[in-house]
Amino acid sequence: MEETFIDEEKLKRSDFEMQIPGILILSVIMLLFSAGMLIIRDIEDKSLDRLKLTKMTVFDYVSGVTLTQIIVGIISVISTYFLATLFGFRSLGSISSVIIICMIAFIGIIGITFIVVSFCKNATIFVVAGQFPLFVLIFFSGAMIPIPRNPMFYLFDNGICWNDFLPVGMAVTSLNSVFNDGKSILDLNYQIIYSSIISLIYLIIGLYLFNKKHLKLKS
Repeated sequence: MEETFIDEEKLKRSDFEMQIPGILILSVIMLLFSAGMLIIRDIEDKSLDRLKLTKMTVFDYVSGVTLTQIIVGIISVISTYFLATLFGFRSLGSISSVIIICMIAFIGIIGITFIVVSFCKNATIFVVAGQFPLFVLIFFSGAMIPIPRNPMFYLFDNGICWNDFLPVGMAVTSLNSVFNDGKSILDLNYQIIYSSIISLIYLIIGLYLFNKKHLKLKS
């Protein structure tokens, strides 16, 4: 069988091009370990205990870790995107839309990182405990293999599937819309708002647990 698009503006996609959204999301998910090892190192060598004796606030520490990892993530996404174009990948949308979608996903991944680190005392425990969220995010977000979209309920006429509750679930759908349909951030306003809310929920939960387990001074 040979696919023929009715809309001539649509690009005929190769198997490689169809996998690019998942590869980009995979680079986002792997931020879990780079950020986690950075935090757990501060816990292991007691740097966090020394920082707690200073005037450092929770916001200071968290913003420092988050901003540095987002920069690393953006570099990773841009490098992956341009490397893919060298191998023949074509996108109907702009790379700026891709970066914004991935940045929102980064926030959710950082939130999951803080959640996992909250229950870990050293790098060994973190590596073992981090395998579970990593497995779920890779195989059940649609990044590795396509997941059937069977809506559980509808919100503003948009179907919400169970994997949309993952911080990168909606990002996969959004990237496909950018690459295949040429949609911009303005066209994806619902997906962007929804992804932002989900990512912020994960981040808030992560910060609460991390502050309770590691940042509060013990009497």
